[in-house]
Amino acid sequence: MINDNLNSLAPTLVEYFTYEDIPEVVLKEYTNRIDRYKKNIGVGAKYFFGHLHDSKILSCKINKGNLYLKLNEVATLYFANALIKKMKLKINSSKIIFPLEIISEDTKHISLNIVDKNGRIFENGLVKLNEYISEEIIDFTEEKNIKIAFNLWSKNAKYVFDDYINCKNYLLILSCRKLIINEKQNIYWEKYFGNRYDKYYNIFLEERKNGRALSDLFLCDKFIEEIM
Repeated sequence: MINDNLNSLAPTLVEYFTYEDIPEVVLKEYTNRIDRYKKNIGVGAKYFFGHLHDSKILSCKINKGNLYLKLNEVATLYFANALIKKMKLKINSSKIIFPLEIISEDTKHISLNIVDKNGRIFENGLVKLNEYISEEIIDFTEEKNIKIAFNLWSKNAKYVFDDYINCKNYLLILSCRKLIINEKQNIYWEKYFGNRYDKYYNIFLEERKNGRALSDLFLCDKFIEEIM
């Protein structure tokens, strides 16, 4: 175990597990760290820091000690849904996916854990996980010392005890020397839409690259109206 209490390991995630408010000083300190990490995190800057919230988990595996996490990336999904609705396209929006893969290499530690009401962390076996909620980047330095705590949600959580308030959230702790993010969304966009709507898709990609929050269906509906 890297650390046995969430309050000291990843304090910005505490509210998901204990319902405690995050102190303003903690949020300010993490915001300052984010500004430093973004210089090293590469393509991950487009996706971490709240942009993957509510992405469906298509697969979560530990293979040869490394993490393989495959998501239906939510911002592209919502943008596609907004476009389908706006253009009245005959595409079943409930069937489309836009995969994003998060893969660790040279992993030093990986564990799936439960958290009690006091923030204490206890290792748990791998379970079926359904949604990506949030993450805290604990460290992401140029020396390849990468540490991340992920909050992942399971609709079939089985631990129900008095000390566990939010028993559907799990904490995945990862420490590795290399993190790979494979963007597969463009392949699937072309599969569903061809190149007919690339004008709008390219605007979406540029806005997301610039950090615009688009991982919400209402925001994507407004965005579609804005760019058309």
